[in-house]
Amino acid sequence: METIRQKKVARLLQRELSTILHSKLSASGALVTVSDTRVSSDFSICRVYISCFPDTRTSEVFEELNRIQVPIRHELARRLRHEMRTVPELHFFEDEIPKEAARLDTIFQNIHKNSAVNPPLEENDL
Repeated sequence: METIRQKKVARLLQRELSTILHSKLSASGALVTVSDTRVSSDFSICRVYISCFPDTRTSEVFEELNRIQVPIRHELARRLRHEMRTVPELHFFEDEIPKEAARLDTIFQNIHKNSAVNPPLEENDL
């Protein structure tokens, strides 16, 4: 269960990371979004969930994120020096929600197509 303090810190980190990543990854040719952040109970680790568009650039973006992880954390510490004593260690993860939503959307479309081709039987038809 996340505390109110954890949620506030997570929102703060998400907002700052969004601006930092926008400036650092603008040359990658991908639209990078920080979709969620989760902070551990001791504020030492922050799980950062990233979504990329187009999906074909995801692996390149994560390679770049892992390469520049330390400069990102230093920039974050510089920006948050008055709000936080220590900046948590950053762990980047791919946000699976957009992919899952697209998969479910295709399933629902297939169901809708099948129901249009084979309408359900009514009681009169039996």
